[in-house]
Amino acid sequence: MVNSIPLDPRPGPQQFVLDPITREYVSCTTCHSLYPGGDVTTILICNHRKTPDSPICNTPLYKARQLHADRAFRVPIRKYLHQDLKSWVGRLLCRPGVETLLDNPSPDLPHSAHPVVDDIWLTRLFRELKDSTGGHFFPPPSTEGRLIFGLSVDSFNPFYNKTAKQSSSSTGMWLVLLNLPPHLRYLEENLFLAGVIPGHEKPSKEDLYPYLNLLIKDLLEFWHKGVRFSRTYREQRGRLFKAMLIPLICDMLAARQVAGLGSATSHSFCTFCDLDLDDIDVLDRSEWPPKNEVHVRRIAQLWRDATSEVQRSAIFDAYGIRWSPLHDLPYWDAVKYIIIDSMHALDLNLLQNHCRSLFQIDTEAAGGDGYSTQSPDPRQRQLSREAARAYEKCVEQIKRNDANLVDELLLHPRSALYQVSVDNNILGQNHRIVVGTKWVLASNIVAWRQRIVQADVQAMATSYTASHDDAPSHGVSGPSAETANQDASPPEVNMPQVRRVIQNLLDITNQEESRRRAYTQGTVDTLIFISDLLEIDHTDIDRSRRGSKRALFDKLTAKIDGEASALEALEAFLPRSDMVEGRAVLGKEVMNAIWSDMRQTRLPTWLTSPPADWGTTRRGKLSADHWRVICTVHLPITLIRLWHDASPRKQQILQHFMQLVNAVHIGNMRVVSAEHIAAYDFYMTKYIKDIKTLYPDQHLKPTHHAALHIGDMLGLFGPSHSHSSPYYERHINLLHHINTNSKIGELETTYLRTSARRANLRARLLDDNALCQSLSELVEVMKRIDSEDARGFRLASILDPSLPTVPPGARFDGTRQLPTPYAALLRECLNNLSVDPGTRLRQAAFLKEVGLRGVCYGISSPSTWRDSRVLFKGLSSDSNQALRAGVIESIFMYSYTLGGTEVEGVFMAVMEISAIDSSQDPYRSFGPFAGFLCKEHPSQLRILTSSQIISHFVWTKLTEPPFTDLIHIMPVDRLMVRNFIDGHETD
Repeated sequence: MVNSIPLDPRPGPQQFVLDPITREYVSCTTCHSLYPGGDVTTILICNHRKTPDSPICNTPLYKARQLHADRAFRVPIRKYLHQDLKSWVGRLLCRPGVETLLDNPSPDLPHSAHPVVDDIWLTRLFRELKDSTGGHFFPPPSTEGRLIFGLSVDSFNPFYNKTAKQSSSSTGMWLVLLNLPPHLRYLEENLFLAGVIPGHEKPSKEDLYPYLNLLIKDLLEFWHKGVRFSRTYREQRGRLFKAMLIPLICDMLAARQVAGLGSATSHSFCTFCDLDLDDIDVLDRSEWPPKNEVHVRRIAQLWRDATSEVQRSAIFDAYGIRWSPLHDLPYWDAVKYIIIDSMHALDLNLLQNHCRSLFQIDTEAAGGDGYSTQSPDPRQRQLSREAARAYEKCVEQIKRNDANLVDELLLHPRSALYQVSVDNNILGQNHRIVVGTKWVLASNIVAWRQRIVQADVQAMATSYTASHDDAPSHGVSGPSAETANQDASPPEVNMPQVRRVIQNLLDITNQEESRRRAYTQGTVDTLIFISDLLEIDHTDIDRSRRGSKRALFDKLTAKIDGEASALEALEAFLPRSDMVEGRAVLGKEVMNAIWSDMRQTRLPTWLTSPPADWGTTRRGKLSADHWRVICTVHLPITLIRLWHDASPRKQQILQHFMQLVNAVHIGNMRVVSAEHIAAYDFYMTKYIKDIKTLYPDQHLKPTHHAALHIGDMLGLFGPSHSHSSPYYERHINLLHHINTNSKIGELETTYLRTSARRANLRARLLDDNALCQSLSELVEVMKRIDSEDARGFRLASILDPSLPTVPPGARFDGTRQLPTPYAALLRECLNNLSVDPGTRLRQAAFLKEVGLRGVCYGISSPSTWRDSRVLFKGLSSDSNQALRAGVIESIFMYSYTLGGTEVEGVFMAVMEISAIDSSQDPYRSFGPFAGFLCKEHPSQLRILTSSQIISHFVWTKLTEPPFTDLIHIMPVDRLMVRNFIDGHETD
């Protein structure tokens, strides 16, 4: 085979069957309708109609290309190349060992009531899937194969412009085969690129669906009868395969477009529940109306079957739902199967939002404490004239109670339906406040109308009367606001009034007079806000009754008189009057301190180092990995050092930030259990609830609400690594390395063909060791290209638990006798392993680096020192023992006899670094994700077995008093398999 390789590489793909099986289409440049390519005599102009009443598109599909003065021919204006899924699966099944992996994706579901789940296959959702006959999809009959795919769609700039504003955009569609184990499923040769949709602009709304339809048609063949392959590598007589598409794994924008839902800033902003954007401050989960999959599918069908674009627009305005080709899949669940992606929701949104919006960055001015006296604009004000007229019409229609009442109500603004519901105390079942999308409110009104008596109907107010009071949290007053419980966000109160009341409560010069003024100046809403600030339970007080204000005030004063911490909390809430400080927390001094600590910080090689000048105006946008490293490593190191004993206000915002850090760590762990989910929900809910109190000038955003649903995602689909999006972000990076002609409409075809050829070549090399050795130079070039991937943790390369302990290319450091200190400690270590104490020590093979559980560790030499800092544990089986830190001095392999069997073990000589007394370490009080302090100089030498190594740590030398000559240790677990949860409250 090697001798047959031609000198000219161009025939190579055909000769070695590297080209994918594809279908070519002509794409309309206006409506994106697709027509089979290759035959220019049939359809030259797009004849698509969006609806039966819509005009024909009439956009030309071809253009003339002039070859000579007297010769021209037609070419498509825009082409789309679609890879055939059946052919791709068939090629995959021809590879050795793949079929066995596909048949054994995971062990049986754990029988424990609260199992620890490390992959998507251990979730009950996957184990309870049904096939087309109604039987269990898993386990399949022995003669059949069953496959599960995940879908990702993402747009990217084909010209690799890293600026935030893109001038061009292409869109890729990927399938990931979830049957493969995690260390294989995201590799380039195992990803299916269905196609790259040409730009310049990404398809808008339903323009994406013609491309998605091609993929869905392929998947439907795998669903109904299945696809029979005449032969596989293992089954010479062939085998039948069936498949399902379950999770949709995209960012918030793409997920909504693919699923046929409104944008993340529309009223129907959530994919998982029917909370309205106006209700985003409601944090009580019991008040979130659940989204119904059957309802979503029914409305999508109404949109699809509408006869005009006006009807479609009315349906979408009423429900926020349009048709998606995904609904053609009979099993598709438009609620459960849409993933809320942790990388985009947490790293790119919440972490970045906290720095840029809550903290705020100003490298030119002195930093402040983040407090602002300015309140954000209310989400809703009094009804507009148009909405007030709609209110009156609503009441008329409710009184008339026609058969199509719900359709009549849906034509009105949501604000009018909301006001009617509040004025008449119309609540959903088991709800205490008025919440929900327009559809939910209309349904509640119809249900209420059917059960009330005629006298109550006639008593309804016929017109809207504007209130001149301060607008509460939902923009209107009424019974629903009065019954809101503690978990709902505080109402929009008059913040200057709140500060005046607090100032009087703190004034002890004439306490009786001060408290009289506080009571007089305060309102019920003001006192509730302050009670929530002090975490006072006031659910027993009905604010609609007379005397509620006095009862609230008495609870407040009792709390203040009984607990000194209450006074501190009130003082922390007020702005500091003795200093002129700006709004930005990350001011010049703080940013200089962060940058200074970053220069003293040493990261393991697998962590992406953020730009040294992040936060400045000259630095462009940062990646998700940059934000995660900044916020979970660098900021905790510096901010705890600066603020652990600062003003109460800064201590509060530090604690608040660490709640987010804890949630992000837990949400990204590689194992998940009920305890993990409860801890995540606790930290994230506490973090989001405190935003309104600590940063009164900030609104909650849709990503905050989405983050509250990530616990639901963990419960449905397991740990985030099995349903996260970095893998297609990495694949986009690979596409950017492909040579193209830089012509939009043509380069997308090159992307598909070249990436498929590369993937097929990688598969051929991996499956044929002899060929791989013969083409060693080519393999080396491909490895160098792989190493250029700078996007994050290189997820697919680090998950393989079967990776050899000594990685390929590892540099041996010779075989020699152990130094005397090593020999004595190794003898002690072997004794603990029950090795015969009389065994004579032999020579050991020394290494510069070693692989443990897919993670590389190195010695403290110039080339490997970044991976030499490790956390380890003692030989005790006690899971609660404290972690220890050290630096790897040497790594060696040593053979010994255990129970009559020759064992080759990996040992490490580690210089331990002693931790300082925990009572003197301010980092300890912020939990396990804040790290801890150690003395700079090593204390003693230890010989460790490989099983004692836990993870790397980030090393930071502190140079500012009172931490001079101390080292900060920040645990970072590349695989995030350790359970760092402790001390959280779940009630």
